[in-house]
Amino acid sequence: LILPTLIITLFGEILPQVVCSNYGLLIGSRTRYLTIFFMVLFCPISYPISKFLDKAVGVEGRDVYDRKTLRVLISMQRDLIKDHAKKRMVESKMMDVDTTDLVLAAIDFPEKIVMSVMTPIDKIFMLSDMSVINNSLLKTIAAKGRTRIPIYKGKDRETVFFKKMIVAVLNMKDLLPFCQSTKLKVGTVAQLWQRSSQFRFALG
Repeated sequence: LILPTLIITLFGEILPQVVCSNYGLLIGSRTRYLTIFFMVLFCPISYPISKFLDKAVGVEGRDVYDRKTLRVLISMQRDLIKDHAKKRMVESKMMDVDTTDLVLAAIDFPEKIVMSVMTPIDKIFMLSDMSVINNSLLKTIAAKGRTRIPIYKGKDRETVFFKKMIVAVLNMKDLLPFCQSTKLKVGTVAQLWQRSSQFRFALG
């Protein structure tokens, strides 16, 4: 009894799992006609048994992952990619870390609230509509690396925290015609383009 059990375990469990875990799709594709042949051959026996089991045990449900489980699986995949990257074993078909981060962000997106993705107003780079466009200002804007800059009315930035004093949003490309020092003010340039000035605030 021991020898048949060892043979069945070795050739029926261990070896198939070892081989098919890495080459499952390839082996399944190469042996599909043989599989179909045995499915048709044993259909008169397997079909009645399967129907009986469905009635007795119930239909087997499909594996459906909830958001938490799926996030854990993708996080494990992300860690695996990092390990492969360190060992320089990353394959061309393997997802990169940026892709997994994007998927994780998409999974968490329905649970996020607006306030969690907004920047606090005291950390926003803003300009006064009275600021004069010169080389110093252009260098400051370039150093910040922002493409859209809120413009507030007046010289006192602190009033923005208490009142809705933001009057426009200046696009970086709007300053291209004024790449040299000029006497124009930021508010004048913002009014020149006359874009919609609808803003949204989140109170916390």
